[in-house]
Order: sequence, then C-alpha cells, then structure tokens
Amino acid sequence: MSSGYCIHGIELSCKHCGSKSFTRLGARIGNRDKDLYDSILGLPDERTAEAFTCTTCGFVHWFACSLPVEELPDEVSCLECGAAIPSEAASCPACGWSWSPKSP
Repeated sequence: MSSGYCIHGIELSCKHCGSKSFTRLGARIGNRDKDLYDSILGLPDERTAEAFTCTTCGFVHWFACSLPVEELPDEVSCLECGAAIPSEAASCPACGWSWSPKSP
C-alpha cells in the first residue's frame, strides 16, 4: 500500500519527480559492509535504516532510523464543508476551499 509520509516534521516528496506517494521498507544493514555504511550514513551500532520508494518513478530515498517517521492520512476533511479532500489535492473538490489564501 502506498502512502504519504512525514520525516522529522517535513512531508516527504520525491526528489526526482515530486510525487508524495511512497511504499516504506525497513532495512538492516549487514555486518559485512559495516565500515562502509557507518562512514557514509553515520548509522548507530544497530545499523538500521528506512527506505521509501516513490510509487510514481521508483526513486529510493534512504533515512537513518533515528528520525521520527509519521504516516500521513490518505485524505482529510474539509474545514468548510466537511467533504473528503485527497492528501495530494490543493483544494476541496466539493467546495473549492483551500489552505492557501487566494490571490487578489
């Protein structure tokens, strides 16, 4: 199942295509490459990481597990009319309400 994620309080978006839909995979880096990965990623002794694969283009984003990961909801309720707004939408599909102020 694909979903949106927030890493250390920042919404994850693909650095390649800009998509906000990812699949998540936890990874443990083996002892064989310990020195290489410790020096590159600066991982703690348990050498674990999180990998997020963009469901649009396949680009993989890696993060050390010390960062808090929050799964974002697929949709939110509109504050104006209560309709469901998909997480990737810029405004409510029912009434047009948006978090952003409208330009004059």
